[in-house]
Amino acid sequence: MTGCSSEFVRVDRCADVLVISVRGAVDIPTAPRLAKALDSARRAGPAAVVLDLSGVSFLCAAGLRVLADAARDVPGLQVVAATRAVLRPVEVTGMSGRLSIHADRERALSATAGRAAGPVSAVGARRPAG
Repeated sequence: MTGCSSEFVRVDRCADVLVISVRGAVDIPTAPRLAKALDSARRAGPAAVVLDLSGVSFLCAAGLRVLADAARDVPGLQVVAATRAVLRPVEVTGMSGRLSIHADRERALSATAGRAAGPVSAVGARRPAG
C-alpha cells in the first residue's frame, strides 16, 4: 500500500481500492479536509473506497454531513467504524442504513473484492449494539 498523509487524514491505494484513514475529531474545522479527500477519491475512479474511521475520537454534525454526501456520491464506499464515537451518531441519525459499515479494515477490504465501480448497497451493514 502506498499513500500520502497529513495529521488528520491519510490516503493509501491497495490494488484498485483507495483507503482513507482518519484520526482525531471530525468537526467543523476538519470536516472540509475529509470532504476534500473523499471528493478526490471519487474523481480518481477507483473500484471502491474504504473510509477507515477507527481512529476517530469525535464525529459532529459537519462530519455526518460529509458521510451523507459520501454515501450518495462515492461509488463502492465501505466504512470502517467500531467505536461509540462514530457508531452512536451514525445510528441515532439513521445513517447506518445508508452506509456499508464494517468492524475492521480487513472486512471492509474483503467487501470490495470483485466490486465494479457503482453504488454500494447498505445490505449487511453492521449496526452498533444498544
